[in-house]
Amino acid sequence: MRSDGAEEESKNHSGSVPVSISFIEDKARPLEECLDCFWQKGSELDLLEINPRSPSVENAVLKILGDDHISIGRDNLAVLLKKAYGIAGLAALRKAARGIED
Repeated sequence: MRSDGAEEESKNHSGSVPVSISFIEDKARPLEECLDCFWQKGSELDLLEINPRSPSVENAVLKILGDDHISIGRDNLAVLLKKAYGIAGLAALRKAARGIED
């Protein structure tokens, strides 16, 4: 891991869009020391901002990868994944608009 605040600029798969990645040094305790509070939310999550929005290009990753060699029934797996991602994405946007947390 890198030290607090260290940033790395990189380019996406096509080499066109810069992406900023921040690494924070993890000073984790051994699991045995955390068993009593393992599933409790830490205060760090309060700092996390989630702002879901529609992607600029629908199914970009699936378009880059192309059709899969796996078919389920008459449909290619990539086609089914596009449908599933669309349904899940729409549900996430609706849930975010209502302000519901799980």
